[in-house]
Amino acid sequence: MKHNFLLTFLSAWFLLFSGTAVIPASAQEYIKENYCNQTVGLELRYSNLDKNGKLEGYFTQKMALCKGTLQNGHFSYDQYFYKKDGSPLLKDNYVRMDAVMTDKGPTESTMNGMSKVMKTQNLMTKGDVSTIPPVLKTGMQLPDSEVKLHIDSFNCSLYTSDRKVEGSAQLTTPAGTFDCFIITETQKMKTLGTQTEKLKTWYAKGIGVVRQEFRNKKGEPVRAMELVSLSVK
Repeated sequence: MKHNFLLTFLSAWFLLFSGTAVIPASAQEYIKENYCNQTVGLELRYSNLDKNGKLEGYFTQKMALCKGTLQNGHFSYDQYFYKKDGSPLLKDNYVRMDAVMTDKGPTESTMNGMSKVMKTQNLMTKGDVSTIPPVLKTGMQLPDSEVKLHIDSFNCSLYTSDRKVEGSAQLTTPAGTFDCFIITETQKMKTLGTQTEKLKTWYAKGIGVVRQEFRNKKGEPVRAMELVSLSVK
């Protein structure tokens, strides 16, 4: 049943090759107000790793639209998926995610293309950045959150809980060295049933996810993602 495939799908949050010039992000300032990408044109590329750290493919996310704030705003991300040899994972290798935030209720996130969702559900970053404050301190408990996810005519809810800032650290990846805060949390997707995942994420200002590790509800490693490049187009 297709609903079972979606039980492990992420919050529609995180977030190409148009022929325009590419400028390394290190050479151009990007917005660093919050722990997410808010710079239109900023492209983040991640490696997808299995539980043993072996490369499985790549995920690229580009900020396409940013209006308003994390409390009241509309963000859009263009997302692309690649095999480990760099070739496109899908024939139509493009997924648009839209997120509308409001201080009056849960974030509403929309994505079209059920078949593409089923194939890419575990290849994107997860987490609800709209409720991460701009100032973090070790030991902070972050509020629980809910994201309502709409995929074609299918609707479900994603709940994030047990959120704690475990500490801060400098993390070096192929994309560079970043000052990060480490957040642990539990995510549950509720459709016809409930799927639980435990996340450990290194967040950097203006970027969002630098590294993310996934474990099942038993605490066993499942997979990971790591930022390998960033650029502004």
